Amino acid sequence: MYQGIGPLPVSEDVLKIAQEELKDMDLATNLKEGITFFTAYGFDLVHKGSAKMKGGAIIGVPSYFYYKSEQDVTRSDIRLSGEKTVPWQSEAGERLQRSLIIGPDAQRFAIARELEYSRHQYPVYYGIAAAMSSIVAFSVYNYVEIRIGLRAKKMKRLQAVVLLISAGFGGTLYLLLKDSLTAYLDEKADGAAAAKGERYVRGGAEFYEKMLRRNVALRTLLPAGASRYTPHGNDNVWVRTVSTPYTIRYDRLKDKLAEIEKQATLGGASAEAKS
Repeated sequence: MYQGIGPLPVSEDVLKIAQEELKDMDLATNLKEGITFFTAYGFDLVHKGSAKMKGGAIIGVPSYFYYKSEQDVTRSDIRLSGEKTVPWQSEAGERLQRSLIIGPDAQRFAIARELEYSRHQYPVYYGIAAAMSSIVAFSVYNYVEIRIGLRAKKMKRLQAVVLLISAGFGGTLYLLLKDSLTAYLDEKADGAAAAKGERYVRGGAEFYEKMLRRNVALRTLLPAGASRYTPHGNDNVWVRTVSTPYTIRYDRLKDKLAEIEKQATLGGASAEAKS
């Protein structure tokens, strides 16, 4: 994200959290040095690359992470699609503004989550999935071609149909593999961040709750909001599940938080009984 003629720097408070989380990360020092932070455009965190690859990784933090209260929200910098200004006085506008204020623990969880993503060589995983899908598609085409004898019979139209079907099968297989890998990485990243302690679990629940509230507000505010977001705040998808629904990620953390609180209650009761 840019401000004036240069990039908007990451705020000192958020950069401090990021550096603390990076320092605490179980990763070789030379690999940590390959991870950099920047201010991302839009409402979502961004991660590209991998700390274990030559080019390193970059993590984008949205500018609303820099807000400490609703008074800090720079309304003039926030635009809807088509450069439309937000009707801040409306109910949906007020809900959007409230959703942009998240606490330090939520910020810490989100950054720890992104660092966990950057630990994995997911570009390589996706590349392997693409290669496997291509090999399967070629194998299917080659098998059918030999089985029916398409090349010998010079049936070019049927060859084209079989090739198209094989390519479609390979593409579908790739999307299934890619989405499965993404779901695995989502669960892995959330789990790794939550495993750092109760404050991270609580912060993660807050982070996803605010994200869901934001999307519900955007569903009303955006011209095509109903087609982009569900009434609960998840991304609206038809066939593919590009990423794990936010409601699932929120529920996992809420369940984990309830379990932690239950254990704390049982531990307190046990201590009182002994005394």
